[in-house]
Amino acid sequence: MDGEKVTQIITLFSEGKSLEEITQIIGYAQTNSISRFMSKYDYKWSKEKQNYVYIGSKKTSPIQTNSQVLVTESKQATDALDLLENKDVIELLTQAKKILTLLKAPTQPNDSTQDLWKKAQKYMKSNEPSVNKSFRFPLEVDKQINRFSDSTNLSQKQILCIALDEFFEKNHMYF
Repeated sequence: MDGEKVTQIITLFSEGKSLEEITQIIGYAQTNSISRFMSKYDYKWSKEKQNYVYIGSKKTSPIQTNSQVLVTESKQATDALDLLENKDVIELLTQAKKILTLLKAPTQPNDSTQDLWKKAQKYMKSNEPSVNKSFRFPLEVDKQINRFSDSTNLSQKQILCIALDEFFEKNHMYF
């Protein structure tokens, strides 16, 4: 799913679309969300190419490049059973099975998911006054916040504000 989005973003830039147009097509509210998303998969903006390029330092690309795809040519008619004897085909099928398992998510978001996104919008860059706070979190909590932030594309500020809101609501602490 993310691989398709990476491919779509790169393709749209190749077609000459503007950042604002691509932001709308992808469904993001802020233009900097695309940069954050692409950097998560080690894509950096190239001024020279006017598009994102894969730099490959942290993680593997969510899309396969031509050099990563193993293609075998056969002059014989290929039988499905013969394909199952090919270790590369078996490996690809195993990866496909893992991807399909990940994609088996409910098609309709539940009420709590919709509430989460509504609250997240409240804490997106707003014009309300704000203050800076500095906290020392246990390492495991920091890792959980980072993983959740990466998987949902929510900022850490949004996550913490939503969590505090939930805490105050649960404990009936309204100010």
